[in-house]
Amino acid sequence: MEIVILQGELVTDSLFISAQKLLESMFANSQQIRFTFQPIDHYELNKTEEEFYEDDLKKIDFGVEEDEVGPGNDFGNFFSKIKLYRKTFNIDPSARVIMLTGKKNKRNFTGWSDDNNVNAFINVSVWRHIYESSVDVIYPVSFEVVSWALRLIMFDSNTTLYDNVHFTITPCINDFCSDVSLHPIKSKSGDICSSCLSKINEKLNKVGFKDFENAIEKLRGFILARNNDNVVPTLELIEVNDKVVFSVAEWGGIHLNLQPRHVSFYWLFLKHPDGVKLLSLRNYRDELLRLHSRVNRYYSKDKVVESVDKIIPNRGEHPDEASSVKSKINKTISDFFPKNIENDFIIQGEKGGPNFVKLDRTKFRELLREIGSPL
Repeated sequence: MEIVILQGELVTDSLFISAQKLLESMFANSQQIRFTFQPIDHYELNKTEEEFYEDDLKKIDFGVEEDEVGPGNDFGNFFSKIKLYRKTFNIDPSARVIMLTGKKNKRNFTGWSDDNNVNAFINVSVWRHIYESSVDVIYPVSFEVVSWALRLIMFDSNTTLYDNVHFTITPCINDFCSDVSLHPIKSKSGDICSSCLSKINEKLNKVGFKDFENAIEKLRGFILARNNDNVVPTLELIEVNDKVVFSVAEWGGIHLNLQPRHVSFYWLFLKHPDGVKLLSLRNYRDELLRLHSRVNRYYSKDKVVESVDKIIPNRGEHPDEASSVKSKINKTISDFFPKNIENDFIIQGEKGGPNFVKLDRTKFRELLREIGSPL
């Protein structure tokens, strides 16, 4: 069975790629469930709407004021977009489609499905209200993707779905969570109540359900590993959706949200355990050009040179741009890693001296294809 995940409006590349890597890790050994991913780069957003009835549905109160997204969209706005993308990309009619969106809906739902329960949207913007770190938002989003994939299989209509959700915490994947702050209870437990389990068994064979069961258990393991701030994880340099990123496999493949030239700059320091003086960056220009051309393999030669030369100071000049890039990288790292291990990953160094990354290099792996010839 195919589950197609669409990157909708206001969903960052960072969140979408992290969700993709996390779900691919969760379903790596799946025998019957297959996820495919459609990034935003490949489609134009559409303005069409269609009528959708929501008068009888419960409204969630998040206890926060309306944010910059606005008062919210009708459900039909989301399902019209999904319908358009199904046609545009010739998605198999039997596939279930889930669109991630940062757009609010008028009922403040964290997600909902269409009448026939074959398409669903998930609001990814609500989680920042209950999770301290933006990095940790990826886990409830991925849990909701798995939960909605199951719901789209379990029920033949959204009416039947609504009649079977739990309006009190069970805990179960089908808890409604009108108090969204209670969501971590069901996502960390990963439980499915006996009533919902029987409905799943009516629609899925044992192998199919085992795929979901194993995936939920893996997600719980990733969350526990992420919460274990005494263990330094392994940093991997990987390529996904034509983007080169630093990723942590033990946490489900979530990745550092660095700009491409920041990836190249940080990679240079990982390649030099003894450190690099910012004032001496010009001595590493050829190497940095090779790294940046690999990170941005669709850039022209001139574009790569321009990007690198903005960082490298001329001889005798203060490395202002390099210092700024270093600060931005360290800020991202500090937001990403727990406080007691971030020191292993930040770029350190005294003014005028070598700058280095303390990380034990056995904790760093390059998983890219071979870099091309020097520019």
